[in-house]
Amino acid sequence: MNQLLIAAICSSPALVLEPHGLLQDVKEATCHPSLATSVDEPYRFLISHSSKTLCYSNNVLTAQGPGQAILFSLSIIELLYSRQKALDIAEDLVFDYKPELEEIPEGVNYWESSYHSS
Repeated sequence: MNQLLIAAICSSPALVLEPHGLLQDVKEATCHPSLATSVDEPYRFLISHSSKTLCYSNNVLTAQGPGQAILFSLSIIELLYSRQKALDIAEDLVFDYKPELEEIPEGVNYWESSYHSS
């Protein structure tokens, strides 16, 4: 089964994901706070009421802004490879990575199920 990971940071959740209907099945998302109220209903409530800087729901990863770029990147690595790989890279970066992803479905590996399968 092919799964697609969608990841957007800063203004992209509001300016790209929402207008293209990519937040339809998402329970929680976030974007840059300055754009949270510009999102159309019903997604405005979804985004503007999220207090998290990083959200993952139904294969969609969103983050608020540039300040979360390393956390966002390591979370993508965690989803594509493994939590241990993200922790190893964080250690090399001298970054105190505290994984925030809570609901990674068992057996999900976006890398193996994507176009990059070997």
